[in-house]
Amino acid sequence: MPQNDQNKIEKSDKAFEIHQRVIAAGRAVQAFFFETARCLSEIKRKEYFEVLGHDSFNAYLHDAELPFAPTMGHALVKTYDQLVIRLALKEKKLIEIGQAKAVMLARFVEGRELAEGLIGELMSEAETQPVHHFRQSLKARERGVEQKDCDHLDVHFKRCKRCYRIEYDLNV
Repeated sequence: MPQNDQNKIEKSDKAFEIHQRVIAAGRAVQAFFFETARCLSEIKRKEYFEVLGHDSFNAYLHDAELPFAPTMGHALVKTYDQLVIRLALKEKKLIEIGQAKAVMLARFVEGRELAEGLIGELMSEAETQPVHHFRQSLKARERGVEQKDCDHLDVHFKRCKRCYRIEYDLNV
């Protein structure tokens, strides 16, 4: 085998190996996000912040030497409480969809009565859509706009690969 081809194979193998490590590290980060959220939720619900010398959970978030801003701490608790405690979603599924989508989903469901089957639909969308498209989908639901794919044979659409905006494709 020529040396150039051998170098390409080695480079390819190394690239794939590093890519797999990035994926594994990303999953570990997501798992730590939910571990932190679980712990903060417990500190708040069981009022452990008092034993730790704080008057309130908010004071705990401000005074403790935590590696994130208090607003992040509140977002973590809200996400965990809405999705795991209220809706009984499995942490493993939330780790799979990732922190960004989980936070968006928690904000969307907070204070809403949810129709039967809606959580399943939302989780399915979160699993299959990129973050920005999932955000657009939740915003459309908030506005009461139903998103459906067009199945008319005589109408064609194109979607921008950068912003996912949909337009008529007049060139068909």
